[in-house]
Amino acid sequence: MKKFYLPIIITLIIHFTVFAQEGWKLIYTFPQRISSAFFVDSLNGFAYPASSGLYKTTDGGINWNVLNIPKLNSNISKIIFYANNTLLGVGNGGTIIQSTDSGNSWDIKNIGSSDNLVSICSTIDDKIFINSESKKIYRSTDKGNTWNTYSLDTMYYYPISLSFSNSLDGFGVSYYETSIKTTDGGNTWFKIPPIIPGVSMFAVKFVNQNVGYVIGGDKIAKTTDSGNSWTIKYSAGGSQLNDITTYGDSVIWVVGQDKILKTTDAGESWHLQTFSPYHYLTTTFCINTMVCFAVGDHGTLYKATNGGSVTSIEKPEKEISNYSIQQNYPNPFNPSTIIDYQIPKSGLVTLKVYDILGREIATLVNEEKPAGNYKIIFNGTNLTSGIYFYKIQAGNFSSIKKMILIR
Repeated sequence: MKKFYLPIIITLIIHFTVFAQEGWKLIYTFPQRISSAFFVDSLNGFAYPASSGLYKTTDGGINWNVLNIPKLNSNISKIIFYANNTLLGVGNGGTIIQSTDSGNSWDIKNIGSSDNLVSICSTIDDKIFINSESKKIYRSTDKGNTWNTYSLDTMYYYPISLSFSNSLDGFGVSYYETSIKTTDGGNTWFKIPPIIPGVSMFAVKFVNQNVGYVIGGDKIAKTTDSGNSWTIKYSAGGSQLNDITTYGDSVIWVVGQDKILKTTDAGESWHLQTFSPYHYLTTTFCINTMVCFAVGDHGTLYKATNGGSVTSIEKPEKEISNYSIQQNYPNPFNPSTIIDYQIPKSGLVTLKVYDILGREIATLVNEEKPAGNYKIIFNGTNLTSGIYFYKIQAGNFSSIKKMILIR
């Protein structure tokens, strides 16, 4: 049965106040798929395609030029800041690129093998760690001049992401529940129970020695005790989450399958950000609380200049005692209408739209929700005039209501 994909704006509100602000905008489309992006400041940044090469912008992502870097014949998978504002990047074939002048010029090095290098991170005492597709971790304690190699042959998959909470304790995550840890500064690595069971994990990030986050499947996990225990803080209702970026200890963004999420209270509550057109997002990078970038499939690059659009403010509300869903308003509508519902306890909520023949045309909600009042803005721009129905299912509660679109 064919589904129609609609421009749907979902606004989560608990005793709400709505703000009209500029959100994420598509500002550039590259001619090829982009693996990731890295920005030195609000104007100067780099994007690395899945093939070889490197793009640079000097105007905040509006225009991009291909850099001519001699002997760079590899793709770049990750770039980071290192000590003294040095930039370090890694790529296929053991490639390491380094810049000491904010990316104006680059030196090409090799880790000493033809290994495909996946990611790079550093610690507070300036160790550098690189993980590779051949299930090896490379470590340098002398700013990349020499490297020690640590084999992870007993692991099912190579680590995708590494992060350290301090100079000794580090974590790695990967496909199929793979979770590893070191407690001696990377001299030895060992398996630990899956941080998020049953899923592939694509990013781990510590913001201080106690607090860290892991992205896996459709979930966000948080630790407040240096990784000794982890708690699921958010579930995206089946949408794959891919990357995380932080600014300070409290402001965090997560991107994934048609989603941008933001928290300003250190991961205790998460809010959907609006962006258009929708694309599968792979990586994100924010340089402060206001200016952020996200990379999507088909070479798409999104930017927010206000930290992402604010759709609601959460406020305390009186206790809710029952399930309910209200008649949409306005009704009839053209092209948008609002649907209010409330749930008295947390649980899975689905809210779908059907045409008069009973064909599902849109899923507005399909995820775990805490108790509260909610408001959905449904946009029927791509629909024809006629009668439509919306149905909610939450716990044992189910209700169907009719709405009319008039052109």
